[in-house]
Amino acid sequence: MKLNNLLRLILVGALVSPLASWAAGTPAGTVINNTATATYSPNGGPTVTTNSNAATVTVAELINVTTVSNDAGNVPTVTPDTNKVLTFTVTNTGNGTETFALTANRAVAGDQFDPTVGSAGSIFIENGLQAGFQATGANADVLYIPGSNDLVLNANSSTANSNIVYLVSDIPTGLVNNDLGKATLTASSKTTGAAGATAGTTLPGLGDGGIDAVVGATQAQASSTGTYIVTAFSVVTSKSATVLDPFGGSKVVPGSVITYTITTVVTGSGGVANALIVNDTIPANTTYLAGSMKLNATVLTDATDADAGKFNGTAVVVNIGDVTATAGGTTNTVVFKATVN
Repeated sequence: MKLNNLLRLILVGALVSPLASWAAGTPAGTVINNTATATYSPNGGPTVTTNSNAATVTVAELINVTTVSNDAGNVPTVTPDTNKVLTFTVTNTGNGTETFALTANRAVAGDQFDPTVGSAGSIFIENGLQAGFQATGANADVLYIPGSNDLVLNANSSTANSNIVYLVSDIPTGLVNNDLGKATLTASSKTTGAAGATAGTTLPGLGDGGIDAVVGATQAQASSTGTYIVTAFSVVTSKSATVLDPFGGSKVVPGSVITYTITTVVTGSGGVANALIVNDTIPANTTYLAGSMKLNATVLTDATDADAGKFNGTAVVVNIGDVTATAGGTTNTVVFKATVN
């Protein structure tokens, strides 16, 4: 049989399997079309082409989420204490926009005490205005109210697919050093029937735009646990900045002087924070203002000498020394200035 009399089938496009339409990387609602083309030469004559119908599939919404602790280890606290923070990141690892409810469990087994709901509130959502937890003020993070401001996260292809969440607790009195208290944050899909369902469960019409949703490997919910540890004292460091521009105002322009204030507070029922040192690198696009360093209003020299401070060419370093913790907090304040280039 001559070669040009053989039927030659050429498939155009890719073979699409059902599992591929569940892949988290492909956005929910994506339509995948596939068409086949057959060409042949009837009885040695001119080539004839025929096209198949289009096989069309729509990518379902895969519902997946992760919750991880951001804390490097146990979070130190004293007894009693208020508004101690555990930090988590909740990430939508599915392929569609999803809304998640947040819950806290402070009665976790295997520890020595149960934290209680923070005086400022139970759960806060980072608003992106200032790094770290802010309970009050202009940059205060958002108090989570279930059903009112549930966490809405875009698909995993978006930069808005995750959010930092703070679990805030008060610490009871009467504890001893090294006591541990655990708390768990859980993020659960708000899609009806999703949270806790068996992986692979299909939820007809409940995905983005009315497409089907499929419960992913995380069963549409995820938890992470953080731990408080009671110590004899805690050290809290905070920093603020004020600006004086060349015209007497407070705008940051070339020539403006920024005054930085770093405060350390050592709080507890006893114990000593030994060799407490403040180290602050001069920010880019600024120049350290010579002779501006102070510790508790006492001027320090920039040189390495008998006093507590020095400027090493790139950073202000102040050796505060041993600080005894007190119930009301022992405060030390470092101040220095930098000029905007």
